[in-house]
Amino acid sequence: DVFRRPASRAVAEFLGSPNIFTASFSGRTARLPWGRITLPASFPRQEALIFIRPEHLMIAPASRRGKIKGRILSRRDFGQYFELKVAVAPQYSLVAHVPTYQAAGLKKEVFLDWPPDAWQVLPKEELP
Repeated sequence: DVFRRPASRAVAEFLGSPNIFTASFSGRTARLPWGRITLPASFPRQEALIFIRPEHLMIAPASRRGKIKGRILSRRDFGQYFELKVAVAPQYSLVAHVPTYQAAGLKKEVFLDWPPDAWQVLPKEELP
């Protein structure tokens, strides 16, 4: 499915995936400029582009911490969801689409979470 597994960075961006990063891989661990994530399976290449769709990012419940801490830089109301731009490191941010009911009471600092298979590696992309 082109929407969930685009063949290139250009297609991913065209379909609304702003969260694209260069990653290096070691087994199931992907190292990104702002941190490390665990993938459901190991990846054979040493470097590639990796992305997550905004709707796959979730705000972790207050009772537990998510996978990465961030600070909300901006929020835009789209009716059924809010688009949050969340800084996860200096010069790096993730864009998340969260339900309106969840975004209403958010503080500046949040923890982001995602399903285990949410990150996708772009298969045919040349690195910059």
